[in-house]
Amino acid sequence: MTVGSFGDDIVFQVSDDKVFTVDNFSRDSKANFAEHKVINNPAILEFLGRELETIKFTVPLHKGLGIDDLIMEAHKLRQKLWDGTAEFFILNNHAYTQNKMVITDLSEQVEYFDGTGAHIAVKLDVTMKEYREQV
Repeated sequence: MTVGSFGDDIVFQVSDDKVFTVDNFSRDSKANFAEHKVINNPAILEFLGRELETIKFTVPLHKGLGIDDLIMEAHKLRQKLWDGTAEFFILNNHAYTQNKMVITDLSEQVEYFDGTGAHIAVKLDVTMKEYREQV
């Protein structure tokens, strides 16, 4: 069952054979305000608009959950970071934000190695930021 995707080549899914999904998902939304000082009175706030949204999540990769090439799965995300690729982040068949997203930060933590030094379990921490192509 497809859970979501980031572009055509990164598909988050859960099945009997493979678990490749997101954990610890969070979304940050903020607004921009200008603060205008007023003599002998409290300041006045002026709403300027919203800031770009940020989403963060973890991707646990484990050979025991059907991920055969942990390094390649991590590399696909890293390549999108290096290329600055903007894609829609899809969850539950819907774009999670109104604009495309880019990966701004990717952290990889190897949790287990086998006796030969091959990766058995890897945790990827991903940060994405909304990408607007024009004003």
